[in-house]
Amino acid sequence: MPSITLEFSEEHLQRLQRMALDQGMTVAEYLEDRLRKWLMEDRQTFAQALEYVLTKNAELYRRLA
Repeated sequence: MPSITLEFSEEHLQRLQRMALDQGMTVAEYLEDRLRKWLMEDRQTFAQALEYVLTKNAELYRRLA
């Protein structure tokens, strides 16, 4: 699996460590989990916006067809 290397300030690393510990995870597990959720939210947001536009403009699209 491909990997990514990130550099954090000491302050940010300590914060990440605390956040991961609060969730019972390692920093790597925590970051992977958060990134996965963020990527899924992005897809859901797009799908919701698309559905809204298609529904809102359905009559217009019907007339233009």
